[in-house]
Amino acid sequence: MLGEANFGFQGWALGIFIGYIVVMLLIGYLASRRIKDSADYIVAGRRLNLLLSVGTILATWVCGGVMMGSGEEAYGYGLQAFVFDPLGAGMFLILAGIFLVRVMRRGRFMTSADLPLKRFGRHTGALSCIAVMLNEVFWIGATITAFGAILSTFTGLPLTWAIIISSVITGVYTLLGGMWAVTLTDFIQMILLVLTVVIAFPIIMKVVGGWEEFVATAKSAYNPHPLKILPTKDYGFYGYTGALAWFYFFIAFFTWIGGNVPLQDFWQRTLSAKNEKTAVRAAVIAGLIYFAFIMVSLMGIAAYKLNPNLSDEQVQGVIPMLIITYMHPALAIVASLGIVGAIMSSADSGILAAASLMGKTFNEIVNPQSTPESHLKWTRILVPVMVVVVLLIALVFQEVFRVSVFAAVITLVSVFPMFVGALYFKKANTPGALAGIYGGVGSWLLFTVWFGAGLDLPFWDASEFASIPAIIVNILALIIVSLATQKKHPAKPLVDIDGNPLSAKHWFGFSRVKE
Repeated sequence: MLGEANFGFQGWALGIFIGYIVVMLLIGYLASRRIKDSADYIVAGRRLNLLLSVGTILATWVCGGVMMGSGEEAYGYGLQAFVFDPLGAGMFLILAGIFLVRVMRRGRFMTSADLPLKRFGRHTGALSCIAVMLNEVFWIGATITAFGAILSTFTGLPLTWAIIISSVITGVYTLLGGMWAVTLTDFIQMILLVLTVVIAFPIIMKVVGGWEEFVATAKSAYNPHPLKILPTKDYGFYGYTGALAWFYFFIAFFTWIGGNVPLQDFWQRTLSAKNEKTAVRAAVIAGLIYFAFIMVSLMGIAAYKLNPNLSDEQVQGVIPMLIITYMHPALAIVASLGIVGAIMSSADSGILAAASLMGKTFNEIVNPQSTPESHLKWTRILVPVMVVVVLLIALVFQEVFRVSVFAAVITLVSVFPMFVGALYFKKANTPGALAGIYGGVGSWLLFTVWFGAGLDLPFWDASEFASIPAIIVNILALIIVSLATQKKHPAKPLVDIDGNPLSAKHWFGFSRVKE
């Protein structure tokens, strides 16, 4: 029965994991020999073709949040968990590909904070670096927790030691090879992950009696309509009914769309593509494929049918538990490598993203005379620093899904409106951008306290509910202050990384542009 079987091949699993990790470290070492400057280290020299670009974007997106968190949430809330991830996160990839990617790639930026730095100045650029860095370390803290849980489940290692080991491994090969190491390992890990889902899903469906039986008898711990995505009349959405249900539904869908807009690990991948067309196509294709990971949510619902009495701790590892219980040991080990690979690919991405932001853009803000050699040096120095920060977050919270959502909310309420405004609002200026950021973050903190105390909501829910009014405050402040201060602080034009004006022609994803 699910949750009662012990994996009897822990020795084999540990040996295979060690071999797999050695291969990843070897790739990191070989990739390090291709590093000549900061562009090689941070954006792989802008040489990635479509296949590698799709693989690295998709591998980054398929993180612990979807492979572990979505299964856990679906066990409790059914397909309503799908609205957060992968629906919202997948829609971001498609929308970003259509509306944002081409102009960012045209600007030859190296980090997401380069855009506000060039458009609004050093103060705004610094705040963007800090906000996105906080998003990255919280998100990767959740991802490292998932990595540790998998390693612990399959090898028998204590969870704390599994988290520490996973952090060190990820940090070492990221430090060695930068974006080249991340891209090459992502490609391998993506293949394993696709095999995992393709193999595991039909096996689990067969265990529950086939697709028709599954649909007819589907249940979840809290939601009596587990296969319905929209709020229902009697249950609502995540237990919230009436207007609150629709309010929370919108938050769930929009959080990862808006929160991911300034996210460095996404931009690091699209900016590494060999040209604009490749960057656009990679984002859209990855987004379409990502929707297929609804299979993970469906397996979480199936797990409830197989055992509705799992403890909270067991539910956090429900997907690997399904694999251990119902798959052949050899397939289970391959599947576990796929999940570990997905989590590693996200962890290395976030660590490199955070280090790149602080080592390149923040360094440039603090010291405008800094050189590409300095950017490379400080990015490499900051990789182990970020590993330590991420490790501490993982050990303190030991939570996957909610910490991932909280990470997205940080950038959603702070720099998302300013980022979009930098591209599409010609009158946006520095005072408006700063007013938006400070107004958004300040109101978010106040609304979080108000929702928590006034409506007696848990902290995680209160912080999510507070994000929508905070975004409204941010947008209004950006627009009103920008318009009110135009004479004293005229808006600056949008420029590329070298300060040259960016062409506003053919900005949308599938515009025909000769490259």
